[in-house]
Formats: sequence, C-alpha cells, structure tokens
Amino acid sequence: MPVPALVGLTGRLRIDIGSEVASMIEISDGAVAVKPGDGEADAVAICDSAETAAALRRGHLNPIVAILQGRLSLQGDPAFAIKVMLGLRTMRPDARG
Repeated sequence: MPVPALVGLTGRLRIDIGSEVASMIEISDGAVAVKPGDGEADAVAICDSAETAAALRRGHLNPIVAILQGRLSLQGDPAFAIKVMLGLRTMRPDARG
C-alpha cells in the first residue's frame, strides 16, 4: 500500500548507523519496502546511534532537527532523503512498526 505523501516518488534510501549499514528503504511510486542490505542508493542517511535511528523511525525526531543537532548526516540526494523521512512520518503509528 502506497504512502500518500510519497506517491510519485521512486528511489532508494540507505540508512547507516555510524559505519554500519542498517537497512535499505525502497520507494516505488509511494510504495515502501524496507530491506536489509547494502547497495546503490539515491541517498544515504547516516545516524550517530541506534537511538537516533529509532527516534527518526518512530517520528519522535524530525530529520531536519537531527541534522542541525549533528545526529544525522546525508550523502547523495539530500532532498530525496528528507522527502522520504518526512513522508514516512505521515504513516499511522501502528503501520510504522
């Protein structure tokens, strides 16, 4: 089921925690799939800790705030990464996992 805020968006966002790859988020016209693994990505979000990654995932930490606090850095296409992270925040809490 597509995430309404991400409809029209396609690409891959890799999430790293420090130097370790945590997951790959694949977006295909708003449909979201989260998979383990490394690989080519349009953008990479590098979190300073597992706690930061969890707070972002749950929607308890805004990615812009995390960047300003030095808890998150982006590589590749930062606009895509921000769109994905903010779009995922619009999901119902029970669907976020």
